[in-house]
Amino acid sequence: MVMKKLNELTCKELIAELKTRGISSSGPKAELTARLEGALTAAGLDPNEVTFDELSDGGKKSEESEEKTGNENLAAMISSLAESMKTFNMQTAQSIQSVNERIESTSKCYIQRSCDMPLP
Repeated sequence: MVMKKLNELTCKELIAELKTRGISSSGPKAELTARLEGALTAAGLDPNEVTFDELSDGGKKSEESEEKTGNENLAAMISSLAESMKTFNMQTAQSIQSVNERIESTSKCYIQRSCDMPLP
């Protein structure tokens, strides 16, 4: 694995690094370098000391990483949706049970004619 300094990165490598940080990756190399340098500084890192893995696969590494992150996000959203559905189903079942109990209680009251509720 070859490690590079910021000023040694190619455009593809700069773009991959910016994309992993969610930063715009369009423009000339000087702008890409400046954006990445700013992001590193904002993160409390010294841009002159940070080293990066060299992308020997023409940028595919970044695309695979983005796809994996996207799949992980999708899995998390599906899991969250499943939990929400489970909670909704439980609340719905409780509401139905409460309504059924109320219907049963009202029915008994009418049958016994022992309640103060008027008959329809």
